[in-house]
Amino acid sequence: MEEAIKQKSLAREEITETIEVTAVKTPFSDLDEDVQLAIYSAAEKKAVDIVALDLRKITSFAEFFVIASGTNQRQVQAISDEISEQLKKQLKKTAIRIEGYVGA
Repeated sequence: MEEAIKQKSLAREEITETIEVTAVKTPFSDLDEDVQLAIYSAAEKKAVDIVALDLRKITSFAEFFVIASGTNQRQVQAISDEISEQLKKQLKKTAIRIEGYVGA
């Protein structure tokens, strides 16, 4: 019986396939650079349920809302700080409004 299993496994045909990747769209590539940065910054601090709302065709006071959740107040503040810091550091921009602190 053991010999039959060996024979069968040796008799298997070798299958080779070639898969060609032509163009891979990166996540969020259709969003503005500052929105992408906010999303990635939030993700770096382990934010969950990250959502970006495109408001460009709806209102004039904001282009996007980026909404994210954290598991506790300290994490939410860290997410908020990271987004602010990265926008300032990498793009020399400041967000108009950022929540995450009591009274924000």
